[in-house]
Amino acid sequence: MKRAFTTIIRKTIILPTIVLLTACSGKINSQEVVDKFISQFDEMNLDEAKEFLKKEYEDYQQLEALFNGGSFFGNETPKEYAKEDESYSEFPTFAKPEDIEKEYKKFSANAYILQYYKYPKTTIKVRVDYFDETSGNADYQANKIFFHDGSVDDKIQKFYSWGDMNTTKVIDSIQTTISYSYIEDYKQYEFTDEVNFDGGSIKVAKMQGNMAELIFTGKAKNYEKIIALNDEGKVLKSSSSSSGTKGVKETSKVYAKALKKLVNEANNFKTVDELKKAVRKTYSKLPPINNNEKSYTGFFKGNVSSFIVYMPTNTASKQINFTLVNKNPNIQKLIYAFDTNKKENCFLNQAGELVMYSTYKNLYQKNDLYYYTKTQNNEEEEPVYEIYFLDTDKEQLMKIPEIQSVRAVTNTCVSVEKDGKKALWNAERKAVTPYIYDRIEGIEGSEDIIRVFIDDECGLINTKGETVLPVTYDQISDYTNGRALVSVSVGRGERPVMFVDEAGEQAIPLTQYLRATEFSEGLAVVTDKNRKYGFIDVNGKIVLPLIYDRAEPFLHGITVVEYNKKYGLINRKGEFIVPAKAHNYSITRISKRKYHLDQSVYNEYGEFIEE
Repeated sequence: MKRAFTTIIRKTIILPTIVLLTACSGKINSQEVVDKFISQFDEMNLDEAKEFLKKEYEDYQQLEALFNGGSFFGNETPKEYAKEDESYSEFPTFAKPEDIEKEYKKFSANAYILQYYKYPKTTIKVRVDYFDETSGNADYQANKIFFHDGSVDDKIQKFYSWGDMNTTKVIDSIQTTISYSYIEDYKQYEFTDEVNFDGGSIKVAKMQGNMAELIFTGKAKNYEKIIALNDEGKVLKSSSSSSGTKGVKETSKVYAKALKKLVNEANNFKTVDELKKAVRKTYSKLPPINNNEKSYTGFFKGNVSSFIVYMPTNTASKQINFTLVNKNPNIQKLIYAFDTNKKENCFLNQAGELVMYSTYKNLYQKNDLYYYTKTQNNEEEEPVYEIYFLDTDKEQLMKIPEIQSVRAVTNTCVSVEKDGKKALWNAERKAVTPYIYDRIEGIEGSEDIIRVFIDDECGLINTKGETVLPVTYDQISDYTNGRALVSVSVGRGERPVMFVDEAGEQAIPLTQYLRATEFSEGLAVVTDKNRKYGFIDVNGKIVLPLIYDRAEPFLHGITVVEYNKKYGLINRKGEFIVPAKAHNYSITRISKRKYHLDQSVYNEYGEFIEE
């Protein structure tokens, strides 16, 4: 099982792909690693494959530059610091088990999946919108998969945050168990030259001024954190660092030479398959990478005298059960997919069965029903586009010769331009509005309501082309919590008119308010004519009275308000979790807020941060 979320951010080497795959697999230059590397070409055209090879070669050049002088670190080279110029940090603190559990619970409450349709297996990706950490630090188990056709698969499957599932059908949701482990105890080792312990060792290979290179072997490669100390035992701030498999240094030149030869020969390849065969032949002859040792190079804001390494001594494991919902289900009769065996685009039905292959070599998708091909003989010529409609009843692609370009508006509707004006085409390949709009665009949070513009004013229509709101407003927001904010311009600002529901009908009149924000976590900030701030719910009911001099939208159940000319943090009940005593405030980071109240800093839960 993987370790818990880490908040350590390092500037790392951009390793070539084959090296990364080797590190992940533990099988040096095995057939599996080479297969994984070559599989990346499956969905590339020849030009994209050539560009990928070129980028792979450039990554090796970067490695070589780093090994030959550290140019990866920009202008940083070893230097001596005057004592008064050194910068220091506090000794590290590690997350408490209860904080780690809180992070995972918050993660599981906000996670969803995106489905990428392939045959004979589909691919899913676990995503979370409101986290800086990735979801790749845990193991997943699918206990039940609920499909859009009503069937259920209760065979247990292990999967990763990005990977294949043994199905081709449209997934509605997955009952999931996430398993994670975290470190309960650490042991710290201080050393100047070398430290040995059961199952591993760390050796200082080079130390010069503010730079140090360390070599890790055995279990030492699983260290949690390294800090550098000056001669007074103070923790030096890190300037930049990198870590990787030590064997990369010895073999990078050989790999770079092989890649250079492939790049030079790339123009001789006529197909992606030819290129793949050449790559396989080349990599099968390369020497294995020694991953028995790990290297670390760091630059610090002071002169390095010694080190402390923190090694985990005891770990604990936990599980959380939750449901992953598919955020982009394709619910059409036919689904555009990729056959990973034949390396061709194809169409599946709702049962996940292969129906037909695309007869067009370079077919691209605008949305679930509209497609296009692009033809360009050389770079000087303008590309020629042809638009196609997927007739799901006849199970064929129908060319639409009268239009040359479309813009996706919803999963089934597009915007089509003629003589500088735009009309909406629907899921039946028909124009359902006249060509009168300057812009047509979808609204996030709705597949039925569409924003339209004439000059600088906007309104709403539905997918049938019927007017929902006339084009007389200045601003209509996306949907949040099932509500979209409609505003008009007044002087230099905007004045709210109403919130509309998911049908585009008025849900909350706002004529009594001077300002309003979009909904966040079920609450919106409103301002009355006395310029007092409060919060309403999705029905327009005042939840927190208009008594504040300023207020920000809620996130993670708290927000900042100004009360009696001082700033503090409140929860959804209006209770001050941080008293209103600060004279100034600011919010940094969007999704994972930090509240700065005078000199004090609080995290997204309102907890004091010692920085």
